[in-house]
Amino acid sequence: MTELAVIDNNNYAAMAQMLGVAYDTGDSKSTLARIRIQKLPIKGKAEINGKTMNVDLVSAGSMFMANLEGNNIYADKIEMRMFMQRFFYQKYDPSVKNYVKTVMADSLKDIDLKDNYGGFNCGKPSGYIKDFQSLPKDMQDLIRSVNRTRSMYGTVTFVDAKDGEGNPTELVNTPFVWDVHVKEGYKNFGDATAKFAQHRRLPIMHNLSITTEERTGANGLYYVPVCDVDMDTIHEITEEDQKLLRDFQAVVESHNRRILSEWDNKHVAKATDEEKELAESFVDIDVEEVQ
Repeated sequence: MTELAVIDNNNYAAMAQMLGVAYDTGDSKSTLARIRIQKLPIKGKAEINGKTMNVDLVSAGSMFMANLEGNNIYADKIEMRMFMQRFFYQKYDPSVKNYVKTVMADSLKDIDLKDNYGGFNCGKPSGYIKDFQSLPKDMQDLIRSVNRTRSMYGTVTFVDAKDGEGNPTELVNTPFVWDVHVKEGYKNFGDATAKFAQHRRLPIMHNLSITTEERTGANGLYYVPVCDVDMDTIHEITEEDQKLLRDFQAVVESHNRRILSEWDNKHVAKATDEEKELAESFVDIDVEEVQ
């Protein structure tokens, strides 16, 4: 991965694959600030026409991210430059209140990804499933529980940013990571990078304006990111951008090393248990008895 750590505008195909956008055509844990969507409003009191009233200081559906001081900053709209993206599978394991995660790759097409439980794809079968309904219910439930995730890295500016008390503040050109797994949001970002690909432009060269829209699901209200591609603004790629890209690549490599280490440990443990069971299944035969 590191041999392509310099962005070359004249080599679109190679750069698109390195940045993880070649296929969108139709931790140690990371210390990067992580963009999330606020599910519920943050309520407080404000004086309106001389009266103290309960108000939403931060609206549901706002995006938020911690600043350098560790305080969450909120905005209804953000402007981001996507430097690169990677893909992985993840699944929540309620028995240990933790996630099963795979290594990250530049695509999920025709590939099996090792996970931190010693398996592949968080247990999801590989390949195209022609008849989902014919599968046993427990397998259907397992497949539904595994989320394909688009992990994006770049810089972001929060438009009309405010803190958790509703006070105006700033968050400008700040490095971020954003993991998107909700199906509609995942597709929306794929459509955006596909538009860049149609023009043979790298996402890092342009801005994405992001807002959210409300949806209703089985578990109530939720919010999905909506992308507006700005093809008019063109960013020159600076040496600072090159350095930041290398930092993002290092984050991904660190994640993958950690997952692979856990895979090695747990895969060996699984193999040892299976070998033990196999050995115990054999019947000891006394040679003299069969003579």
